[in-house]
Amino acid sequence: MAQFSGSGISATFRFTSSGTGSHIDLEVSGLTGADHLYHIHVNGVSPGQSCEAAGGHWNPTSAPAGVCNTSNLKTCEKGDLSGRYGALPGQGTVRRSYYDPDLTLSQGPDGILSRSIVIHGPNKTRLLCGTISHLWPPPIHILRTVA
Repeated sequence: MAQFSGSGISATFRFTSSGTGSHIDLEVSGLTGADHLYHIHVNGVSPGQSCEAAGGHWNPTSAPAGVCNTSNLKTCEKGDLSGRYGALPGQGTVRRSYYDPDLTLSQGPDGILSRSIVIHGPNKTRLLCGTISHLWPPPIHILRTVA
């Protein structure tokens, strides 16, 4: 999960392991103007840290930047979520759900945990960012009650 806000923008990205990939539910509000790109970046960011600390796009397969054929996701940077699933419009609240076969909730070079999501402005500046982490504490589920 990555949840972050600032400058009138709030964003929540919830990742759930599903098969070999992840299901993503996102909600972003407060964007204005033209469409906004969003990507997974290499490094996590600490609270109060500049989004520049996120480093470059996460691209473990070295796919060419800016080249993304949505009918063949292997042509895309793994972290190019807007290339793979469309940019975020600059109006209202955006809610999307999709499955990505290439995103795994793990640490290490092929996983997305401890990396960041960056939302870019129309001029590609980094508007907002947050680190992808486990949802902790985990939700409590009552399986049965004893009367």
